[in-house]
Amino acid sequence: MVCVDIMMTRIYFISKNNCLFETVLQKYFKILFLFMCVQINFAFGQNLFQLKFISNDSANTQLPITFQPDVNKLDSISCIAISKLLVKELANNSYLLSVIDTLLFVDTVCEIRYKTGHSFKWVELKNGNIPEEILVAAGWRQHLFYNTTFNYRQYVAAANKILTHLELNGYPFAQIKLDSIDVTENKISANLMLDRGDRIYFDSIEIIGDAQIKGWFIAKYLGIKKDAIYNESLIQNASTRLNQLPIVQVTKKPFVYFIEN
Repeated sequence: MVCVDIMMTRIYFISKNNCLFETVLQKYFKILFLFMCVQINFAFGQNLFQLKFISNDSANTQLPITFQPDVNKLDSISCIAISKLLVKELANNSYLLSVIDTLLFVDTVCEIRYKTGHSFKWVELKNGNIPEEILVAAGWRQHLFYNTTFNYRQYVAAANKILTHLELNGYPFAQIKLDSIDVTENKISANLMLDRGDRIYFDSIEIIGDAQIKGWFIAKYLGIKKDAIYNESLIQNASTRLNQLPIVQVTKKPFVYFIEN
């Protein structure tokens, strides 16, 4: 049994989760919520509470279907955490100005009174500079962002499909952002912009340690060729593939680093 550390030559890539949409309205909410949390008295000891949600909107907005927390036998800290999750979920479902109006602990009940504000809508999310072939390959559906209810989770999922396509085709540093954002009343319009970054190519595989195994054999086995376009899936699958070799034991997860030019 040979124990090896595999080090793959190239660069650490930026997480897709850096794809964010944060308006001035959301920042304003965060300030309000932080102030509210500071005002709460945390001296509840070990008392357990049952949650009760009450809408303070005139329209009596219902809780999102995707929000289904455990509402029984919760301590005060858990109640506060769930109230924060509620606001996040409301924002994901188009209510960007939602806030917790009151958090009230009475006997064994915790009342969370919330306000949602207006539901926001896409006027249009226009393609700013993304080549059409990339949008087609990533399965972009323009109609989801034209005169429809704003859904942040849906936007992130669609943007991540574009980034995944680029990661598999030489661009692990690609980033997407919204530009020319316009918020008029409760309607949002923006341009979708792409920065692909440098195109990355595989160089070589380096084996760390004194294992008697050739780098070219590992490279061929993993499907990594010198000067081939970077493909993130080959890196993600490397550990699994190496563990299938009876003569190899991976002692550290393969990692990627960058050499200029």
